[in-house]
Amino acid sequence: GCSTGYGVQFLPNDITYLDLDYDQTIVNVANAQQWLPSAKFACANIITDDLRDYYDTIIAFEVIEHMDEGLEVLEKLKKHCKI
Repeated sequence: GCSTGYGVQFLPNDITYLDLDYDQTIVNVANAQQWLPSAKFACANIITDDLRDYYDTIIAFEVIEHMDEGLEVLEKLKKHCKI
């Protein structure tokens, strides 16, 4: 749920970000914002798409509480990160 990428402004500048949203149009808007060179925005659905990678941290800004299956998604995400 990266939306327009607004969450990047609250995080350190010295790390690499991969921000996801299920809406390709909003991902295009986020990319156009040019928040940081280290911020990448991609289209993916965390409910249905298979997460193959492991991340240091996963942050869900204003996402989980809007899902009917939020707890299940949270458990899925926890398997792919330290924090």
